[in-house]
Amino acid sequence: MDKKKIIEVNTIITSFYSRKGFITPNDYTLTLFLLCIYKDEVVDKNRSISELVYQLKQETEYNNPSELFRLLPHFRVLSFFSADDFAQIFSYFSLLEKSYFEDQFPALFDFVFKVITESLSFKNGAFIVHPKLMKLVLDVAHVENARHVYNPFASNVEIVSELSGETEYFGQEYNPEIWRVGKLRLWAHQKLNFDYVLESSIENWPSEEKFDLIFSRLPILNRIDVKNSFGDKVDLEHFVIEESLSSLKIGGKIILFVRPAFLSSGRKTEKELFKKLVDENLVEKVLIFPTGVFRHTNIAINVLVLNTEKPSTKIEFIDFDDYLSKSKTRKSYIDWDNFETNNFLFQPWESVLVDAEEIRNRDYNLQGKVYFLEELEGTPLYELVEVAKRQKPENFTDISKILNVRDLGHDPNILPSINYDLLEPISTLENLMYYTVLDEEGVLVSLIGGNLNATYFSGKQAVLCHQRIALLKIIDEDVISYKYLINELNKDYVQKQIEAQVFGSTVRDIRVNDLMNVKINLVSSDLQKEEIEEQLSSAIKELQDEIQKVDEDFQSMEAEKNAILRHKIAGSVSNLEFFASNIKQILERKVLPKFPQLFSLKLNDNQLLNLGELIDNLIKDSKRITEEVRSQTEDFIPSEYPVSPIEIVPFLENYFKNVSEKNPNILFDINLNDIKSDDFKIFTFANEDLLCFLLDNLISNIKKHGFNWNKEEVRRIEISTSILEEFETFTIFISNTGNPMPENFTFDDFRSKGIKKGKNGGSGMGGYIVDQIIKYFGGDWYIVDETGPEGIGETDLATTFEVSLHYQQEFVNLDDLQIDNEEI
Repeated sequence: MDKKKIIEVNTIITSFYSRKGFITPNDYTLTLFLLCIYKDEVVDKNRSISELVYQLKQETEYNNPSELFRLLPHFRVLSFFSADDFAQIFSYFSLLEKSYFEDQFPALFDFVFKVITESLSFKNGAFIVHPKLMKLVLDVAHVENARHVYNPFASNVEIVSELSGETEYFGQEYNPEIWRVGKLRLWAHQKLNFDYVLESSIENWPSEEKFDLIFSRLPILNRIDVKNSFGDKVDLEHFVIEESLSSLKIGGKIILFVRPAFLSSGRKTEKELFKKLVDENLVEKVLIFPTGVFRHTNIAINVLVLNTEKPSTKIEFIDFDDYLSKSKTRKSYIDWDNFETNNFLFQPWESVLVDAEEIRNRDYNLQGKVYFLEELEGTPLYELVEVAKRQKPENFTDISKILNVRDLGHDPNILPSINYDLLEPISTLENLMYYTVLDEEGVLVSLIGGNLNATYFSGKQAVLCHQRIALLKIIDEDVISYKYLINELNKDYVQKQIEAQVFGSTVRDIRVNDLMNVKINLVSSDLQKEEIEEQLSSAIKELQDEIQKVDEDFQSMEAEKNAILRHKIAGSVSNLEFFASNIKQILERKVLPKFPQLFSLKLNDNQLLNLGELIDNLIKDSKRITEEVRSQTEDFIPSEYPVSPIEIVPFLENYFKNVSEKNPNILFDINLNDIKSDDFKIFTFANEDLLCFLLDNLISNIKKHGFNWNKEEVRRIEISTSILEEFETFTIFISNTGNPMPENFTFDDFRSKGIKKGKNGGSGMGGYIVDQIIKYFGGDWYIVDETGPEGIGETDLATTFEVSLHYQQEFVNLDDLQIDNEEI
């Protein structure tokens, strides 16, 4: 099939819809309905387009008994179409090869479905299971000869391509917009005997039937509570598992896409369920998938495979993370289209077989990552520390400060401690329900976010502490010191253990019981002291070296009286004072209380200035250099704009809302899901004016050079995001349809000063200024030709601007998070 031609035809039809004005992106699936009607009536039955249009426009009851025409009332928007509208759309279909509507029609349908649903504007497209993901799961689960299949929460019937026409299939979907597409897919694949109904699986579970296979991609974004047959409130996954077990034939299998958080839930009802599944030898496999398996969302998933006749008493955990990450696109999604599924015999993924007894010892944790940890030598925390019991506040006479997760230390190179004076006052707290009193010495650790951020707390002044922070009290200080404990808890080998035990798709938690099983390397008291002193000395030496290097670099710079000098060093020079001041504040607040002689340190006795004097001189000199650069050059200076933390999601939402209102002739598709959450906020250090200037420049470039304003076309700009936790960066992707960059105009040309190409070439300054702003913010950027080898392929997009910036994460709404019964 000529996929480019199909995309072109779909783009023309989408443009037609956008001109109509009353068609929402979720109604773009009507193209699939009209595609099927066209095949059935014009191609298969050889009717004319005019006859088909006449029947579609009949005002009386439709007399066509076909399955397709019975779906017509479910596409209400078609009632607003004129006869000419229908005729025009059908004429577009005639541009495609006739063979596509014959033996290739299932492939044509699925490809058009993919193009429509992968658009950012299609709101129901986030959790569509790609056919290759479906095949991978069913192959690894060894599903064979499933004659009678039940598919609750069937979505778009993604499993249809893996089932034979003789299968007795029963599926349910409660969303009518999704159900109608599933009905069309069954028609396209000629699975007309499949029973797929519009109803709720919760309220209409087929309890009287027995099945060989029960498969479901459950809603995985949030936990959904339902009542089971006993009236108890349980997770949706719990409900489906219980009902499925009662509806399964002997030797049958259950395959469920579930939230990772569910498989490590500490709720009593879930623990009882996991105990039943493990003790009765029903869990055959747990498949662990990385983020990016679904389009437009970085939610991670697990797949649970249950079997009533397992061939082994062990449970196989399979981790696809490294295997599939090789296929990730630059947007961090799995490139399923180019993923090869023919080498499963070699099992190129990680797997481990685990005895039921080990699962029991892990408190029936089925999440899986923890079982891939290598056996570590060390001492578990439960032998060294105890968790301080929480005390509800009785009065607030002696308490004036609150302690939140964001107050914990983040720098592993020094020994962080709580600075009481920097904590927020209790007057800022609206809800005391989730706060308890802390007034004991210990180590504070975060139970949320995937990082412990171990921090010393003296306990000399009582504070109100959030429940997602635990205080670890050393049992015997002759065995381990607080400094050494903090030092070890912030090391990489401990972080790897934490990563294996955290759960949650958006907010990552660790339970106290799991934390206490973490092992640390315990050495003698003398060696503990030596290691701490060595680390402090090393950290201080690094700071001294950095300050000295900055000083040497600027001493060697020769002043140049031109604009290029300003663009190259203005931002860095302006940052010097800011960085030096912050270094001094960090040392004053985090190190000085434990190391009073800090600022008196020198590299040697011959050095004239001590550390404190070096920092003060660096601050003073950076001011002088900045003033000198400004006085010697004249040009745009990003560094003259102060930076501050900007919450990026509301900023981007407001910006693109305003831009889209000013450009009604451009369709803006915006998806910020990967950086948007009710549980955390994302901040970047930038300047709002410069950030707007940057985006304005890119949008202006797209409008001027990307679109053809002298002809009809779909003018669409897609805005999406991704987040890379490893490097603490997020990326904004701004893509456009229309024209790609000129072939002889490179990314380096675009960001260089004064270079322009073509008759529409501008001043040659826009890309240069964008480059300077992004560098000033400490970020990076790139331009991708989506029509070339770097592009994502099979899309109507032409060009993508990628802007990556650093971020900081702040957790909010922690009060709503689940606290397990066995926790403190």
